[in-house]
Amino acid sequence: MSNLKLFMYQYNTLNLVKKQDYFYLDNRSMNRKEFIVHKGMDNIIHIKVTNQDRKQQNVYNDEIQADIIKYSTNEKVLTRFAVPTLEKGCADLKLTEADMNSLVEGQYKVSFKNVAEDGTKTPIYSDYNNGILCTLIVKNDADPSPIPTQVANVFNQTKNTDNGDTANVFTSGSFTGNQKKNFRDATHTIGIYSTTFTGNVFVEGSLSLQAPSSDDSNWASIPIVNNLERIPMANVSGVTYYSFTGNFSYLRFKYSPGPTNSGTFEKILLRN
Repeated sequence: MSNLKLFMYQYNTLNLVKKQDYFYLDNRSMNRKEFIVHKGMDNIIHIKVTNQDRKQQNVYNDEIQADIIKYSTNEKVLTRFAVPTLEKGCADLKLTEADMNSLVEGQYKVSFKNVAEDGTKTPIYSDYNNGILCTLIVKNDADPSPIPTQVANVFNQTKNTDNGDTANVFTSGSFTGNQKKNFRDATHTIGIYSTTFTGNVFVEGSLSLQAPSSDDSNWASIPIVNNLERIPMANVSGVTYYSFTGNFSYLRFKYSPGPTNSGTFEKILLRN
């Protein structure tokens, strides 16, 4: 049996020293100038203000401002203010989940300012050499980007009535299914884009370990609507959505215009 240990603790703590007319960051080796925050959740940087004798100081009359700055362009992308807590000498700087949406993964610079009651802004120094910048590292471990939608917008004609086939059929290339992506959830959703289209749409799947060839023997029809192995469409415009389940390695799509069709078939979007 495996044991998993999880921890909750105040990882991001900013220790400030308050002198008579300015603050500076307590930059001894046990304190940090680097903060790590995570997308997809709220993040709190805990600020503790003491004097040179390490006694916690009242911060209710002080407003601590944090400016987050892009490393590459020096552009300020976010400004937030710390809110005093019930504990003397402490304030919390909260970066909400919505705030994190405006930050991409990577490194940023952070400058802290003290805003007095009269609006005067003075720097909070990060070292004893008049430096004012700390480092903020944004991680995306907890909020991975959604898997891109796959687009089937190129169809090659594979059957032609001029060649004696019973219908005109247009076939897409192959697209990865849930099994190929190692997903447990076998749900797929497609969006069919058309303009006054009349005809049939077919969805086919394969369990092949490698992308199968276009030969029909490598593919099996997937029932989508009323257990039919086709999606009938009659003068349909816009987007129509369908969902189906199945652990397929690969998927492909076909459409066959009906004899009375005067519209167009544009594309299929696939999400799985």
